[in-house]
Amino acid sequence: MKNRVLQVNGIWKSFGRKQIIKGVSLSLSQGEVFGFIGPNGAGKTTLIRIILGLVRPNQGTVQINGFDIRKNFKRAISGVGAVVENPRFYPYLSGYQNLLLIRNLHPDVPKTKVSEALEIVGLADRGKDKVLTYSLGMKQRLGLARSLVNNPKIVFLDEPMNGLDPQGMYDIRELIKQLRREHGITFFITSHLLHEVEQLCDNVAVLKDGITIADGPIRHLLQSDSETVEIYPHSSAAAGILQGLSFIRSVVAAGDKLTVEIDKGTSAELNRILVKKNIDVSYLIPKKHSLEEYFIRMAHGGEGPDRVNQKRTD
Repeated sequence: MKNRVLQVNGIWKSFGRKQIIKGVSLSLSQGEVFGFIGPNGAGKTTLIRIILGLVRPNQGTVQINGFDIRKNFKRAISGVGAVVENPRFYPYLSGYQNLLLIRNLHPDVPKTKVSEALEIVGLADRGKDKVLTYSLGMKQRLGLARSLVNNPKIVFLDEPMNGLDPQGMYDIRELIKQLRREHGITFFITSHLLHEVEQLCDNVAVLKDGITIADGPIRHLLQSDSETVEIYPHSSAAAGILQGLSFIRSVVAAGDKLTVEIDKGTSAELNRILVKKNIDVSYLIPKKHSLEEYFIRMAHGGEGPDRVNQKRTD
């Protein structure tokens, strides 16, 4: 089993009479990329503030790299890096100078770490340029470089893809994968871009009303006993035939297609029946279950936590 980098045990937090966090527990291992998602107001920001020692919980403990955040704050937080949404810098200073200010807060870190961090994120050739000349994607990479200056074991990223174009998203995604692979860094990511979370993260937790309603490997959470198939073009004849089949769970007509939910493993039988009935089909396309669909089902009236908790990958 890999080393535990973050251990959150039974966190409860209320403000006045309002209970915000209700017994949340999380565990992250070295080199894991973890997605933390939930609707607005679910308590994500409060929990992160508790993890970072900015808010004291009513009950529960947090350990980072084996150090209790309350009993040994300096040792615990020394192994943490963070990038908040749209990271801010001094615009009239260079990228290198901005990072040097961060390094000065960590006297045990050599100055060479600043140049090393710029090299890792691909900004070595722009390190002497003023930050006001940087694009948004470059600022996000500089934010990552800033989080690496103190040699962190875990990095918290708040909406790291926010405002980026597709190329910028790809660059940040690949950079995170590289840092995990080459440096063993653990990432704790919050994002509303669930497609990016699905592509990037190993494990995910869904928070709703202060409760973890799902926690586990993404591939396990998206497993289902049904499949979804899109049939082009839409025809009333096809819809009528499908409605009468025992393995068909639902048929929805929209635009030029039929979206059909079927029992898992019955797509070949579906195709055979359509051919036998001489139904003109141009395309029959399997549709993968997505994290976005899962999140909507869970966060807006879905199943309880006792069913969806899965064995995590370590």
